[in-house]
Amino acid sequence: MKVPNAAELAAALRRCVTGLAAEEAAINLLAGHARWLRRADFLRFVDFSTEPNLTGSDEPLAVIHWDKLVRDIGSSALPGARSEITVLTVAASLAYGTPINLRDLVGLDEFNTELVLNAIAHATGKPHLASRDR
Repeated sequence: MKVPNAAELAAALRRCVTGLAAEEAAINLLAGHARWLRRADFLRFVDFSTEPNLTGSDEPLAVIHWDKLVRDIGSSALPGARSEITVLTVAASLAYGTPINLRDLVGLDEFNTELVLNAIAHATGKPHLASRDR
């Protein structure tokens, strides 16, 4: 398998969730955060294909196996800083329905808080709320 860079992976993931607001929000959150899409331990949960027979074009596709990923979030198999784990858990909640305790958002820095707020606005079909002056 070709190992995509973060931008290629984000684009391929977006192609598979187009029109699904919550899933789009999850991918946008991960792409904005950027760290997870660059990590080899995260890529174990991603299928990336450039096969024309699968994609119908020369554009690669990718999917995240959320069911497997959520079992390993925060474990030694998929460790991370508290903010990284929180961002990944929010993405999993949006894409897969994984429960999240909103108290886990306490302590996110401004950058990650904005990413999460933008993702929630997108998932609810109101992305314009994210662009408001706060």
